[in-house]
Amino acid sequence: MNASQINVASDRFCSLEQVDAVDMTLEDQEDACRYARREKHNFSREQRKLIQVMNVKRKRDFLCLENVNGEMVNILEGLELHTDVFNAVEQQKIVDKVCELQEKARKGELKRGFTPKGKGRSAIQFGCCFNYRTSKAGTPAGILRHETVEPLPALFKVIIRRLVEWHVLPPTCVPDCCVVNIYDEGDCIPPHVDNHDFLRPFCTVSFLSECNILFGSNLKLEENGEYSGGSYSLPLPVGSVLVLNGNGANVAKHCVPEVPTKRISITFRKMNESKRPIWFTPEPDLQWIQPLQVELESSSSSDHTQKKPVKINKTGTTRVCMHAPLNLKHVSICFTLYVLSPFQSRYLIHLAFYLVMASDIQHRPVYGSTTVPRSTNINNPVASFLRQLQSKARNHSGQLFGLLAFFISGGILLLLTGITVTAFVLGFIAFLPIIIISSPIWIPLFLLVTGFLSLAGMVFGTAALISWTYRYFKGMHPVGSDQVDYARSRIFDTAAHVKDYAGGYFHGKQKDAAPGA
Repeated sequence: MNASQINVASDRFCSLEQVDAVDMTLEDQEDACRYARREKHNFSREQRKLIQVMNVKRKRDFLCLENVNGEMVNILEGLELHTDVFNAVEQQKIVDKVCELQEKARKGELKRGFTPKGKGRSAIQFGCCFNYRTSKAGTPAGILRHETVEPLPALFKVIIRRLVEWHVLPPTCVPDCCVVNIYDEGDCIPPHVDNHDFLRPFCTVSFLSECNILFGSNLKLEENGEYSGGSYSLPLPVGSVLVLNGNGANVAKHCVPEVPTKRISITFRKMNESKRPIWFTPEPDLQWIQPLQVELESSSSSDHTQKKPVKINKTGTTRVCMHAPLNLKHVSICFTLYVLSPFQSRYLIHLAFYLVMASDIQHRPVYGSTTVPRSTNINNPVASFLRQLQSKARNHSGQLFGLLAFFISGGILLLLTGITVTAFVLGFIAFLPIIIISSPIWIPLFLLVTGFLSLAGMVFGTAALISWTYRYFKGMHPVGSDQVDYARSRIFDTAAHVKDYAGGYFHGKQKDAAPGA
């Protein structure tokens, strides 16, 4: 089974999951039975869950530095975006349930907690009722402990269970309440930081249409209806889950600008125990939920990170092949092939291929298997040397192969460069008489062309620098601004460290000079 088949199978298996919450499932029973008959003999329930979890894409390396109270702070620290958590069938079932709840709220069949249209979007609260802001009667923003609302619907508890089991939310912060936001075209949410009556982390699940969410420590709504101070705009795909924690939940404000089309979001939170309503009783089926035991990457550096293909062998053992990330060996080989001419690089293609394959294979551990690769040539001195090297530095084998690729490709580059320079010098000597005779023509022409190109380059470079600087200080987040902010923060931290060190040093000298002081 190849990677594409695995991804297709994963989309199929997402409609096979069975849950125990009062016979309420995320998938249609008819689809579940049809696929179960087709796939039951191939994969167990646990294997299907593993495939689903492995195919969730996770991004945690958000970076946006802002000056907060005189210090450069990554205001997005703690944000996580998990995509492909819910497939199309599951999304439609959840949307249908929300529409059903909305209709009940309009008919007055739900308790307090439905906010009518007029505050930017419609909202239905479950588990607790809370004020978004201080009311006219002086009631502060936060959970209203004496107000009653509907408990969590069974389908929403199924969603919570999935979020915890699939490593989206930690088992130490299982949500016990939620708010359903229903946006029509043009609706929005103003800049805010979620009330601290709710614990961190919390999350928002998006349905129906994609929209952007803005983050910024100084985010605010201007009188003309525009938002200012928004340093980072993050798209929220349908079926995705945005987890807010750390600075992303406590330092940065966030808002949803006017949405272009109808959208539904469900925000799940856990209440502070001291702020819970007096009538609140914990849900029994939301206790002791534990995440699935599966190896996940600690961080995803890009939205385009390749999924880890999951293989299920015939014995039922799950095998995860993790491909090596882009590192030194790829950069060195690509640089060499880019600099050399097509004629020269043709002779390096095979070498580059074998070096990459030899290095990548070191990054592909197989979990759950005891198979040991056989040595093909025990007496080969090169193979013996590589085995000894790997045994002594097993944790650094990939870096060693990367350095080997770098040095070999660099040596070949120097050799071919030397040949090219030698040929150029010999040709220059051979054609020197012709060059001297024609010098009155080509020297002025050369100076003219060089001067024009230099002047044009300086003009374009200056214009680009001015444009980038203007966009940077206006908060438009140009390309490379994250790196500049990071460098500024490192320089600031280093200077502060040197200052503190110097102050401590001179203070110690003064104490040594006057020990009785």
